[in-house]
Amino acid sequence: MEDPTPLYAYLSCNLETVNGQPRFTGFVPADDRTSDVMSEQGPIAPRRPLRFGMDALDLRRKDNWPGEIGHINVSGTTILVSAAARDRILARAPSGLSLSAAVLENINGRFIEPLYHLSVYERQGVWDREKSEYLVPFDPARDTSANLDSIVLDAAAVANLSDPAHLILRLAEVSPPAILFDAAFVADDAREGLTLGAVFYPLPEWFAGIEYQ
Repeated sequence: MEDPTPLYAYLSCNLETVNGQPRFTGFVPADDRTSDVMSEQGPIAPRRPLRFGMDALDLRRKDNWPGEIGHINVSGTTILVSAAARDRILARAPSGLSLSAAVLENINGRFIEPLYHLSVYERQGVWDREKSEYLVPFDPARDTSANLDSIVLDAAAVANLSDPAHLILRLAEVSPPAILFDAAFVADDAREGLTLGAVFYPLPEWFAGIEYQ
């Protein structure tokens, strides 16, 4: 059975700098309601837009305030995407995720532009426990999640997924969260500039901390 690992790319934040300063702004929930919604385990029901504010520490470090906003923006475990990126994702009708209207505000509370919060709520146990490498030893009888140094996917487990679920995967029992995108989908988006703001590492080349190299 063919190894599916090369078919995926690992989503990571973009730490690119401009004149020594972060190019892309960080962001955090701007109110308690947004924080509460982001902690929900299932799909996020349609409701008022979620509110996010630019990270104050990030702003203090920037000369190019308020920073650039891309099509796919990653800050910690939060993902905000543009309308164009949202439309590309929805065109493939993937399962296990929800896209919610969101607004990003600057430090003074002024609205910046419309974005969408991407929540990948379904977790897939498709990583190979024997072939993946551990940053910290993992005992499945005791530990609820594994800290991985490299990831190899289980071919049989991936083959059992429903077809739409192949586009974006969130791995189960992995901390920090690992979000994988179909590599061909990423390549198409890259040609159209729709990956601006994030970095996608081919999964066979990814290792923990690669974004800091």
